[in-house]
Amino acid sequence: METARKFAALAAIDITTIHPRAVAVLEDVPQQTNPAKRVIKRNRAMAIAVPPLTPLRREWHDLRFGRDLVWTEGRYRLRDYKLRKTRHLPGREEYPGSVHPSVQLFVDARVLQDDDPKYLDALRDAAEEEEWPLFVHPDGTLVAENYVSQVWSTEFGTGAHICRSIVYDVVFAISEDATLAGMLMNDHTSQQARKKYTGDRAKQASLAAAGKEIDDIFDAYDA
Repeated sequence: METARKFAALAAIDITTIHPRAVAVLEDVPQQTNPAKRVIKRNRAMAIAVPPLTPLRREWHDLRFGRDLVWTEGRYRLRDYKLRKTRHLPGREEYPGSVHPSVQLFVDARVLQDDDPKYLDALRDAAEEEEWPLFVHPDGTLVAENYVSQVWSTEFGTGAHICRSIVYDVVFAISEDATLAGMLMNDHTSQQARKKYTGDRAKQASLAAAGKEIDDIFDAYDA
């Protein structure tokens, strides 16, 4: 039943509409005269855009610049980071996640807030030095653990956990062997997990239909 619900939710999501939806939310920010509403919109846009290329579990709320996320080599990258679910297991590697350049603007918007883009470099430095949280409410408090999933539920009818299925859905368009890359991105080590997340929709996907998403996902993990 759980698997059936997952595939039903996945079938209802058109992966080509996720990024445009996030862009639409971000582009609406300047129209908001209330500063609090601008913060909320920026949070929402980032919550939609970033998870499909970096499918963390429920730990988005806990990420901080400087401590976890650093600007290096032209990209926001997770540094010395182990996913919470497996970080205490012997032999588990650090998670090589990063924010792909195609969705970097959403993190930049959070760093800039309402400031001029010419201050971006200085604000990136300040964010790391002061360990700003990635997500923060207008009053400065941290978002809840399930914040990103709540955004996904309202936008797409399912929580952000579906992003791990989206990864497999896309890489399967290359070949079944390519889902090994999906295992790395999803921090999966067992073949059981690989089979669990590879659904019927992925088996029917074509490389032509998913070409752009495939490039984005593999570019996110280049050297």
